[in-house]
Amino acid sequence: MLSCHSRFAQLHTLKSHLQSHTDDSDRPYVCVICTKQFTSSYNLAQHKVIHSRVKPYTCDLCCAGFVRQCDLNRHTRTHSSERPYVCDICTKAFAFSSNLAQHKRIHSGTKTYTCDVCCVGFVQQSNLKPHVVTHTVTPVIKRMFVMSVQRY
Repeated sequence: MLSCHSRFAQLHTLKSHLQSHTDDSDRPYVCVICTKQFTSSYNLAQHKVIHSRVKPYTCDLCCAGFVRQCDLNRHTRTHSSERPYVCDICTKAFAFSSNLAQHKRIHSGTKTYTCDVCCVGFVQQSNLKPHVVTHTVTPVIKRMFVMSVQRY
C-alpha cells in the first residue's frame, strides 16, 4: 500500500505519477551523466536539462537561477506567504507538499528514521542527527557536559 497523498486533476497525470513508485527494473531510460533511471524518454529528456549550466528562469526578487520554470514557480513560494498544502488533522499549512508529508508523520507516529547504533526511531531526520552524535562523544566530553548542566 502506498503512503503517497498526491492528488491529480487529470488521469494521465496520475498514471505518470504512479510510475514514480515503481522499482528500477521498470525504469529503462537511464541518464548517462548521473545514472538516474526514468520510466519514459520524456522524463529523461526533462531531467537532462538539469545537467546543463544554462538557467534561463530567474527569480525577480533574489536573482536565483533555475533550469526549469516549475522550479522557479516552486522557489517563488519561499518569498511569499502562500501555503497551499494544509494538514487535514491540525490545519497547519505548508509551502511545499514534501513539508506537509513530513509533518503528517508527527500525527501518525511513523518513525522513518532509525539510529543504526541503538535502533531508536525518530519521526524527523533532524531529530536523528543530534542523537547519533551521542554515540560518538567520548566519556570525558559527556562528563564535562553533565557537569556543566548540573551547575545550573
